[in-house]
Amino acid sequence: MLQIFSFISLPALTQCARVCKQFNRIAMDDSLWKQIIIKKNHNLTDIVLSKVARKTPHILKIMQCNGKRLTEDGLRHLFRTCAESLQHLDISGCSGGVLNGESVLLHVSSRCKNIHSLDISWSNISNIGVQSICESTTNLVQFSLNGCQGITDDSVIAIADKHSKSLKILEVFGCFNLTPGSINKVAAKCSQIEKLNLGQCHKITNNTLLNIASNLKNLQSLDIRGCKQIRDNSLKEIVTNCTKLTTLVIANCPTVTDSTLYTISSMLPDLRTLDACGCGKISDRGIHALAKKCNKLTILDLSSTKVTNKSVTTIAYHCYESLTSLKLSFCHSITDSCLYTVAQKCKKLRTLHLYGCKPLRHLLKLMEINPLLKIEKESLRY
Repeated sequence: MLQIFSFISLPALTQCARVCKQFNRIAMDDSLWKQIIIKKNHNLTDIVLSKVARKTPHILKIMQCNGKRLTEDGLRHLFRTCAESLQHLDISGCSGGVLNGESVLLHVSSRCKNIHSLDISWSNISNIGVQSICESTTNLVQFSLNGCQGITDDSVIAIADKHSKSLKILEVFGCFNLTPGSINKVAAKCSQIEKLNLGQCHKITNNTLLNIASNLKNLQSLDIRGCKQIRDNSLKEIVTNCTKLTTLVIANCPTVTDSTLYTISSMLPDLRTLDACGCGKISDRGIHALAKKCNKLTILDLSSTKVTNKSVTTIAYHCYESLTSLKLSFCHSITDSCLYTVAQKCKKLRTLHLYGCKPLRHLLKLMEINPLLKIEKESLRY
């Protein structure tokens, strides 16, 4: 019975606990509460946190919540009680009262020494909080700081200096103040990194990417969207040296051309996700080479590129076994005919984005061909 209950969500477990004494005993078993997720709760109280603390979770995710009704005492009790058990903490998107990144990190750094994974994205955080947690922990594996615009190079350098041997995931999307200096430090010291998100870090240069290519050979996921200084030569080095890559996001890198896609097709046959949205110099030639060799692609975004019916049809004929999401918004040269081919061939396709593709007609026929397909567009007409 305990194994059956392990597949039930936590809110459902709470309901089950009210059925009878036997169900209550099983549903409240601590083994079922090692991961606790609270999302979009705007009425969190100290009582709720006290109940969470009693379960001593290993993984605690409090995401997009408001802490206006919480107190410092409530937070202190939570992290004191979970001091030994807590290993993964996610407070991404939280705000209000004491539930902000800075306050939480100071509590965690003084009590929770076994933390190895932290996500404080989109929260109010500064260098003080980051440096405090870096000093108090010993083996951080993941540190996600997306959207934390208050941090500077000092935070990233502190992470690289203290956790160079253990760090595998670093996410600093939208941290506009970071310069090449701190990212070069990460590249030089953190050789175990598998996922690196530098999206919208506008100061990142082509030379920075060359340093990453030379040192981070274990990369499996790289996001450099919006890094407009990136050129084909550094991307080719990335693709050539980081052959474990399965996810590559190069959206809105305006100078990237088909030349990069040729190298990807030769070096990354196991690529699963490619986002080239807004790369206006990419055309049918590059996509044709990509589709023929990277036929395990599951997610492909070619919005606002120069692709036409020809390359979309090539995608349908070569990636049909794996493709689940295809985005072709603002690709003005595609027509209904190639999309019919996509719908017929790509049986696993579930999402198709076609915003801004004005010439298209009769798109609802695509859903007749593939009833599980969801089309995202301004409007659909018969």
